[in-house]
Amino acid sequence: MTERGASTPPKTRTRDNDGWPSRSILCHSADVCCALFRGELPDCYFASYLIRVRTDAARLLPGFLNEYARTERGRSFLSGRAIRTADGKFNINTGTLKRVLVPLPDIDEQAKMVSHVDRLERKLAIHRRKHSALTSLFRTLLHQLLTAQLRVSDLDVETLLSQAVPEPNAAQP
Repeated sequence: MTERGASTPPKTRTRDNDGWPSRSILCHSADVCCALFRGELPDCYFASYLIRVRTDAARLLPGFLNEYARTERGRSFLSGRAIRTADGKFNINTGTLKRVLVPLPDIDEQAKMVSHVDRLERKLAIHRRKHSALTSLFRTLLHQLLTAQLRVSDLDVETLLSQAVPEPNAAQP
């Protein structure tokens, strides 16, 4: 591997807001999986089974394109054009991606939509963590009750709940 100067990064280096539809879909349907790189890790490179998509951010926000690709209409458009290969995978190519029809609302409206979806995703993550904590608490208490390590008369439910689940406003990401 040759060293490259800092001014010429390799073609496979990721940049913030790179979109990543998967070239090969490893499932039994032709649903296309998409992701958006937001600079979470430094010095990342993309794999050969991904196709990098970069948009003209003055017309189409990468986050909006990513969210559109996750909608039923976006998935349907992409998966309807995926080609089944001999090994059972479905492939999509850059030519198909260049022909994707995407609605183009005003850039400010796109930004608002992306912001709302991001907020919903964060709320969903909070609720998933809360569900996981409550499930763990339930299993622990059930085990302790069934093995007589704990008696029902000894339970202080309010204290258990306050320790297991923080208040909704206290854990904002």
